[in-house]
Amino acid sequence: MKQSLELSSIRGELQRMEDSIIVRFFERSQHPINELIYLPRGYRTPQMPADFDGSFLEYRLRKREREDREDGRFADVREHPFYPAPEDLILSFRHGDQQDVARVVLNRNEEIMKMWLDAVKVLCRPGDDREYGTSVSTDVEILQHVSSRVHFGEFVAESKFRSSRGLIRSLIASGEIDALTEALRDREVERKVAERVGEKGARYDIDPQVISDFYVNSIIPLTISVEVEYLLKRSEMDAEPMHYLRVQSMASKLRSDPRFEHASEADMRRIVSRMLTGEGGEKAAEYPWGGQPLSGLELELARASTKGKLLKNEASPTT
Repeated sequence: MKQSLELSSIRGELQRMEDSIIVRFFERSQHPINELIYLPRGYRTPQMPADFDGSFLEYRLRKREREDREDGRFADVREHPFYPAPEDLILSFRHGDQQDVARVVLNRNEEIMKMWLDAVKVLCRPGDDREYGTSVSTDVEILQHVSSRVHFGEFVAESKFRSSRGLIRSLIASGEIDALTEALRDREVERKVAERVGEKGARYDIDPQVISDFYVNSIIPLTISVEVEYLLKRSEMDAEPMHYLRVQSMASKLRSDPRFEHASEADMRRIVSRMLTGEGGEKAAEYPWGGQPLSGLELELARASTKGKLLKNEASPTT
């Protein structure tokens, strides 16, 4: 479904997301923390592989995303997996013409996971009722709803860009990131959101301060950060679209290698840029594909992007 960039439509969508998040918060608050589901190898089921060292939450979230991937969920550029696979990038570009948002690549789910693990300690009472399956199923739904809400900042940013192109381009060109961040904020709207979600939480017997604080201290700041990142990457993609695709496709492939699983985005971009330029003296043997650019994947991404606008003359793959 194509997402409208009209502010009235965006506000309506954000409010519907609030309802989904608050209902799940209420459902999760009916159970204690159940800490075992968050500990590596804390709670085990017979179905879990013997060599799986993660938590029960990670296991269930990975399982859910495998099913979602098979059903095509991550072909929608509005969806962002917690455990991305290289094919997600291709699918999002292939179906990107369904959206008016630029096809930049960003994912803040690692931060969202940390946000939730902190929030559950405040939302839920201490203790263990052994209702692990119910608790973790609600956790997975909350994480996916919060991810959708935070990453919706891409559409918010695109709407703001279209109404203030000159200002935003000027701030990006001059490197005034703090000023850009401030320009994107509307503190009165943020205050109203915090007040509204608190009132909604109270209707579900959730402490209004808990849900309000979660928005004020977590969801809203991270959404603004997504807006800034989106606009910076949008500017980069506009300037050098093929270089942007090359960096993102190779970074996605690197992510599937355990050696790079916990590398920061800045580290990934630096590694890929040095590989593309041949700088830094990296040995080809250090990389799973021998250090060669993934031209096949790059071409697939380019073919799928914006109805071919980014690739006017396809070259034959070199690998």
